[in-house]
Amino acid sequence: MLKRIEIENFLTIEKAIIEPDEKITAIVGESGSGKSLILKTIESLFSSKTDTSFIGNFSSASKISLLFELNNKQKKELEEFGITDDEIVITKIIKKGKAKSYINHEPINQKILPEIKNILIDLVSQDYRFELFSNRMLLEILDRLVDKKILENFKKSYREFEALKKEKENIQDEINRINQEHPEILLEAIEKTNPQRDEYEELLNLSKQAKTNALSKETASFGISVLFEGENSVESILSSLLAKLEKLNEKGVKLESLNLISEALDKINLTRDEFYEILNKTFEQEEIDKINRRLFELEKLQRQFGLNINQIIKKREELKKLLKKKAKLENKLNTTEDKINRLFDKLKKEAEELTRRRAESALLIQEKIKEELKKLKLERSIVKVNIEEKSIDQTGKDRVVIEFTANPDLNAQPLEKVASGGEKSRFILALKKALTSIANTNETVFFDEIETGLSNTVLKSVLESIKDYSNTSQIILITHNLEVKELADKIYTVNKIFENNRTKSVIK
Repeated sequence: MLKRIEIENFLTIEKAIIEPDEKITAIVGESGSGKSLILKTIESLFSSKTDTSFIGNFSSASKISLLFELNNKQKKELEEFGITDDEIVITKIIKKGKAKSYINHEPINQKILPEIKNILIDLVSQDYRFELFSNRMLLEILDRLVDKKILENFKKSYREFEALKKEKENIQDEINRINQEHPEILLEAIEKTNPQRDEYEELLNLSKQAKTNALSKETASFGISVLFEGENSVESILSSLLAKLEKLNEKGVKLESLNLISEALDKINLTRDEFYEILNKTFEQEEIDKINRRLFELEKLQRQFGLNINQIIKKREELKKLLKKKAKLENKLNTTEDKINRLFDKLKKEAEELTRRRAESALLIQEKIKEELKKLKLERSIVKVNIEEKSIDQTGKDRVVIEFTANPDLNAQPLEKVASGGEKSRFILALKKALTSIANTNETVFFDEIETGLSNTVLKSVLESIKDYSNTSQIILITHNLEVKELADKIYTVNKIFENNRTKSVIK
């Protein structure tokens, strides 16, 4: 039960304290006075997001506090959040750029606030009339009656399923990234050429040697031809000259030239062996062609990769490692896909069980709503809570559609399309009472202008139903209707005034 509402500096509310009655409280004011701001403060307090535009002009921060006295059901449900008190104070302080939330003065994660809200309070605002008939809201209503263990088992499996799908996606992304490098093609190109470390430099040296050897051979051949071959060779001419000098020497003509020419011939003859050795140490043309072909292959490979041979050899090892990594990733991908398939089978079974339980809940709610609608002057209406199948997502495989007609001679159609504003208001009231009756929720319920679209006769039946509802739940009515006001056990009035150049909503 909501014991106290404290609001400070929220839009036009400078400060307000509301202590609702345990049964029916009315918050009354003219349109635009600010009475619906009270709903906005509570919506803001329980929101996981913060709208700093709600901060008023009276100070630099907004503060909202709600004091609840917990019933046994609420205490049990709040235990999973570590809350074990009989009373709790939920506070939110909103400042520019940030907000902090507290339960019993201890900071809490704001993400859990919407879950706590569903346990403590229900807000039937004007927006709620549109949101209620969304699939998300209708599923939430059915799930209040479903065994929590079944719902949690499905949610746990779905989280695991989504995590595995994300893991598979990440693995596939990594494989795709590797494939973009085309490692198989690159490795095949390297392996086809099969370069060896320092091979290119060695072949270049051999090629240079081959070119030098050709020149050496040509020179040696020329030297042999000039020095030793033919009648006009140096050897032949010098030998003839030496013979004549020796004859002169025998006749007593002593010339130093004899010794010099003799020595020259000896030295010239020494070159013979070296020249022939050069001629014998030649590269065969076949060997030269082989060197050139290999150089061409290696140079082509270097152009392809933009790397030198030693760098390409290093690249080869990197590509091998990359392919090993890809093979491991592909194995992991197959394993993950198997896990996903097995988990999806489990998920389908759990979703089917959840559907079965929801169908049971839908039937219970459907019948109870019919009972309540009879009390609200819609005794001939037809209500169907249908569960249709959709693709499995985090909510299961169910889509909930409520079909309605106030006239039994007409086919029931989706309620949000065919029901008038007044019929929707009565349906919501019937739904809330049905849930309280079936699930024993005993929550605090805010109704924002429930009288909208109702005739006087119908309004009387609605007020009687609300009076009955207050026996099991705390009701807070936001209204400007005098008949609704008279139903209340406690009344707060909201008036808008202009004071000190500021607009204020004053709540008394």
